[in-house]
Amino acid sequence: MLGFQPGRAALYTLLFVTSAVLLGLTAKRVHDFRRSAFGYEPVTVLLLVTSVLSLLWSLQGASFARRWIKSHHGLFWEFLALLSLFTLFIVGASRTVGRGLLCGIGRESCAFLRALKAFAWICWALTFLALLLNAAESVWGDRSHSHSGHGPAVVGRKNEMAHNDTVA
Repeated sequence: MLGFQPGRAALYTLLFVTSAVLLGLTAKRVHDFRRSAFGYEPVTVLLLVTSVLSLLWSLQGASFARRWIKSHHGLFWEFLALLSLFTLFIVGASRTVGRGLLCGIGRESCAFLRALKAFAWICWALTFLALLLNAAESVWGDRSHSHSGHGPAVVGRKNEMAHNDTVA
């Protein structure tokens, strides 16, 4: 039984793609504001760093999830990494909604800013779903392997066989 692996692989793939897009958007924003009088926007730099960390983690999570996450130690470290990304994305995405980013001049600049906000929130949502999937696997993931020859199902059969022997 595969358990949570297909969901985890799909989430990490989506997180990789959206983080790559967010990385491109934030890099362009930093490049454009590098020459302006305003300087860098801290929230853009935060989202840039977070998207790089998210790219690295989604690569690691997608490639090693099958072998490494089997243990509770692996699930714990994945939970800590996802919780860190979740916190960074929620701070960055919420700062884009307030007065964190300047729209600039023209429609194109505002449309670009809306795209940056949207991808920041999408990355946050995917990280949140991966965090929920991690919690679900840590709670219910081991039960899929409990009837592999050891556990209550075998004990029940032994008791049933013993009861049949005494009745006959």
